[in-house]
Amino acid sequence: PPLLIMAAAGLIATAISAAIGEKTEETAGDIHIRNPFSLAEAFRFALTYLILVTAAVMIMARWGADSVTVVPAIGGAIDIDAATMSMARLFQEGLAPEIAVRGIVVAAGVSILAKGILAAKLGGRQFGLRIFGVLLPMVVAGVLAVSL
Repeated sequence: PPLLIMAAAGLIATAISAAIGEKTEETAGDIHIRNPFSLAEAFRFALTYLILVTAAVMIMARWGADSVTVVPAIGGAIDIDAATMSMARLFQEGLAPEIAVRGIVVAAGVSILAKGILAAKLGGRQFGLRIFGVLLPMVVAGVLAVSL
């Protein structure tokens, strides 16, 4: 449900942005997209996943399960899939569902904000402000959803 709330907030913010936003004819520059099925990407995912799960187990052993949210916060900036999978794996191993969901929402929020920063860097200030006008409500909605 928190991810659905985030998606709904994003859709509403996008509709508002599209309705009041200024239309331009600008185009983006060349963007290099990596093949997600390459061996290098698979290795990067596996390594990130291994590091995140190991860090989460170590943090939980030292400071308790509630402190594990820091791991997906860091992981969300690196690889949202690995961060999400690490929380799902820890849930299978007995992590409380509300902590796993909070971790996934935090990872998604960090990933969303990281992509917003990248969009602002590549697209300029005006584009960045417009993107953050859509992304910030998503993150706030997700944080509120797991906080209530």
